[in-house]
Formats: sequence, C-alpha cells, structure tokens
Amino acid sequence: MVKRRGPPSQGWLTFLRNHAPDIAAMDLFVVPTIGFDLLYAFVVVRLDRRDLVWINVTRNPTAEWVARQITEAFPWDGAPGYMIRDRDRIYGTIVTRRLRTMGIRDKPIAPASPWQNGFAERLIGSIRRECLDHIVVFGEAHLRRILRSYARYYNDIRTHRSLDKDAPVSRPVQRTGSIKSFPSSADSITTMVRQESLMLPAGEIPAPERGTSRPTGNRALVSWRQRHELSVGTSDERAVTQVKRLSLVMIINRRPTES
Repeated sequence: MVKRRGPPSQGWLTFLRNHAPDIAAMDLFVVPTIGFDLLYAFVVVRLDRRDLVWINVTRNPTAEWVARQITEAFPWDGAPGYMIRDRDRIYGTIVTRRLRTMGIRDKPIAPASPWQNGFAERLIGSIRRECLDHIVVFGEAHLRRILRSYARYYNDIRTHRSLDKDAPVSRPVQRTGSIKSFPSSADSITTMVRQESLMLPAGEIPAPERGTSRPTGNRALVSWRQRHELSVGTSDERAVTQVKRLSLVMIINRRPTES
C-alpha cells in the first residue's frame, strides 16, 4: 500500500479559517482594587474578527451569573456554533445547559492548557497591559465603566495585524485630509479622524462616521490612555502620589471605634 504524502487532514490554520466565524471563546480574570478586594471580569470574544462581544464585572461569580452573561452576549439568531472555555469549576451544569439550549456546542480545553484558549488569553493580556496596569481600580462600578470604555476602543479603534491593520469593527480607510483628534461620546477615548481642509473651516471637527481613518499602533493607544486620570499620560510618581493622598484621606476620615 502506497503511503499518503503530506498531512492526513487539513491543518489547524485551515480549520480555523473555515470555522472561525462560528467560534467564540470566554474566560474570567481577577482584578484587585485599591482596598485589596477581588473583582472578577468576564469576557466573550469571537475568533473571526477578534471583536469583544461582551464584558462585565461581578464580586461573586456564580454559574447562574455566567449563564445570564452568555444569554445577554448573543441574540438567539446570532449565537456561535462553538464556545471555547477552560475547565473552571464555575462552568457547571447550568452553563452547559444554557449553551445547549442556545444551540452552542461546548468545547472545554484540556486540563492545564490555557494556550488552547489563546484568543481569550491574548485579549485578557491586552486588557491588562494597555488598561488595568495603568489604572487604580476603586470599586466594581469603576472597573465596569473602565472596561466598557476600553471595549469601545478595542472594537472601533485598536488595530490588529491579523486583520491587516484593521479594527474588529471594520471601516474603509480615508486617505485624504489632515488627521485631527476629538473626544468621542465615551469619556475615556480620544478618536483620530481626518479633516477635509477644503470642505471644513479651520478648527471644525466632523462627527465620527464610517469612512474616517483610524490611528494605528501606539498612537491610538496613547490617545485612549490620555483620557484617564491615572494613565500612561501621567508619570508613575503622580499616580503613586494620588494613591497616597487618597489613602491619607481615608485614614483621616476613619471614625474611631466605640469602646
């Protein structure tokens, strides 16, 4: 019998290219606060365009809470065919039953193999490096506001090499005009757009529309960070000083316990 040359089946890259539109991944990660409390953030990402579908925060993650987040992340007609997850014990029978009800096939990774959920792990790493490592989190509401603001930046502005330097929410590149910056509706984001010098008077900035260009690389990231109080735009010494002042105010305002 003549042996077959080459791989017996399609490679992983071919499989991923064919099925990526129907695959999503989810994961949880821990964020400490200034009071040393632990908050849990839950993310869901689609593999096709790397778009951050859902992000939310809680103090006490449960299987019921995770199942509700999956329901809110996907409409009934937009659910993926497969869901990649790790083997955390929080994904109990309630979560697997919810996935099966929505027509999603549950695909847990092998034990102690986080690299098999690489898209979600890479997203969490980007959130930490570009956002959370430069911000002091004060509480659950504060973290939720920060992460949802970052999600808008990630989906609409941040570029990806795997997407040919496009963002997850794609739009055509506008090649003419000068680049101007303006704050968008999200308080913590500054968007860069092109201003047509022949059609707009000096100083007038157009409303954000599809067809405007986006900054690439660190330029967009720095413009997003500059909107935060404790960010890379300010020095580390200033951030530490603000934290020390806050701690001092908390100590001064602390009421003595009654004996």
